[in-house]
Amino acid sequence: MNHGGLEVLVGDVDVEGNKISRRSAMKRIAAAGGVVWIAPALQTVNMSRASAQVPGGSPRTVCYCVKWDPSDADPCDEGPGQCNVCTDDSVAGGCNPPRFTVTQNDDGTWSVTLNDGCSFLEGHAVSKCGHTQCEPAIPDPTDSGATFLPCDDSGPTHDISHIEFVYCCEVTD
Repeated sequence: MNHGGLEVLVGDVDVEGNKISRRSAMKRIAAAGGVVWIAPALQTVNMSRASAQVPGGSPRTVCYCVKWDPSDADPCDEGPGQCNVCTDDSVAGGCNPPRFTVTQNDDGTWSVTLNDGCSFLEGHAVSKCGHTQCEPAIPDPTDSGATFLPCDDSGPTHDISHIEFVYCCEVTD
């Protein structure tokens, strides 16, 4: 169907029942209305934050993988823990200087607050409980912290033994 030089399309078929490809439809719409199609600037939702670098000494984002265990002499440890939350592009330096604070709450949860310019890498923050349980953390809506929960009651112990997380911060070269 033609409305003022623009054909109305439903899926891959125009209203008159003729098949038309999506590419042809885009060309017709662009030609009829002068519409310019621009490819989205976002290439992928899961792009690693550590790889998003800006040349010339501008801020870039670097990700760190840490394990926090207050029963250790040095509670902060870098690298993979038992829950394997680290990413391939995590770099050293997440414990020194620490860019976060950990608080153990009376209700059994642990809270982590990140410094300004830092955020958790989604899906890479867990509480470790018992032998095999790893419980996902709940991110703070402001993206500046997260709550780490004790594991459910199905395991032999549900108290948190330690936490593991990846956080990313803007740094300058």
